[in-house]
Amino acid sequence: MRQSLPEDLLREDPPLFHFSEVPSTQNWLKERLESNAFPPATAVVAERQTAGRGRPGNTWHHLPGNLAMSLWIPQDKTRMALPWTILTAHSVLLVLERAMGKVFGIKYPNDIIILESGLKVGGILVESMGEKGDLIGIGLNRNTPPISGAGGMVVSGKPLPPGPLELPFWIQNVILEHFGGGFSAQDLLSFLDDRLLWKGQWISFSEGGRGARIGKILGLGERGHLRVLDPQGIEFLLPVTVRDVRRVTP
Repeated sequence: MRQSLPEDLLREDPPLFHFSEVPSTQNWLKERLESNAFPPATAVVAERQTAGRGRPGNTWHHLPGNLAMSLWIPQDKTRMALPWTILTAHSVLLVLERAMGKVFGIKYPNDIIILESGLKVGGILVESMGEKGDLIGIGLNRNTPPISGAGGMVVSGKPLPPGPLELPFWIQNVILEHFGGGFSAQDLLSFLDDRLLWKGQWISFSEGGRGARIGKILGLGERGHLRVLDPQGIEFLLPVTVRDVRRVTP
């Protein structure tokens, strides 16, 4: 635990810590949870992180002005009606749309996009800590140019207001609403289904260690899985662990 980092407690209950810079918000919160008793939805936000990460094998490119946030989900809240990747996507989209007045979307399972253009502006990482629950990592590119060699990631090139210290506060509020059952699963899934990238189009993907497969996106299932139609006309479900989702021409 890095006691020397200057911290600013933006909120007391649940705590929302702020740093100008950390190596990783995920690692910082994980270290603190080892030796501190925090309430559910305790979060940390950094204006810059030097060792951020995405899903396995990916690096999160964090530039000044971006948002890096991590939030703790205790074990008794990890088994919700929908996966936390889906609940977090709903939380982030809701906050961004209320703040900006434009429609954002989800590239299944964990990328945040501007729906009209398909440009990626962020991502979600859910990391299990076993008996201690889950850590949710959220990264939002607020004002960065496209990054060369960043796995095809493209960002808006325009700032995403409001300021970096307001967005995490609002996201934390929506997560707390999820704890209390403030949203029905049906309404939440309908909201995300309307904002699903490539709905009705063909994709390739890899899942469960198998090679690349293809299918047409139909929408979201009742448990937050992706409904897909294979080339033989058979419908199946993809979990939030699916990888390498790309649009293809069948």
